[in-house]
Amino acid sequence: MSRVSRGIVVVLVAVMAAAALAGAGITGYLAGFDAAVVTRRAELAAIPGSTKSVAKLDKVKSLVESKAASATYAGEVAAASKAANLLAKKLPAETELLDSLTLIGDTYDSEIRGARTAFAANLTTLTGRAAKKAKKALAKADKALLKAAAAATTGARLASLSAAAKLLGV
Repeated sequence: MSRVSRGIVVVLVAVMAAAALAGAGITGYLAGFDAAVVTRRAELAAIPGSTKSVAKLDKVKSLVESKAASATYAGEVAAASKAANLLAKKLPAETELLDSLTLIGDTYDSEIRGARTAFAANLTTLTGRAAKKAKKALAKADKALLKAAAAATTGARLASLSAAAKLLGV
């Protein structure tokens, strides 16, 4: 391989890595998942007859890189939920990608529960209508967290976590 060819490969890899990180959401938790999708897409693209699977992975990648995923924490979790649902329904053989989202969901769960604790602690500083509104939001967030804990799928769990995050203002 010539120097020019190696240089082109290095630049191409750097551009692909930057593109993968560009749509990683606000926390960066989806960066590794995004890179795994790019890698798997490249593997599938090399296999004749896998055009539909490649297109579905492109859709997963676009969900993770969407504006909604990078605008708010709840939006990022919602985008991960949609990606998990798409993987489970349209690409069930891609278990490694879905397992990756399950692990990321554990991190979201932990952080959202921490935000719930902080939100509950701040309730004591509120009075009147603000306190009533915050207590109502906390009760709804608690229901969403219970629903997340009982969810049968990664997509459903992430959707409930997204709802809780939104209610808590995370």
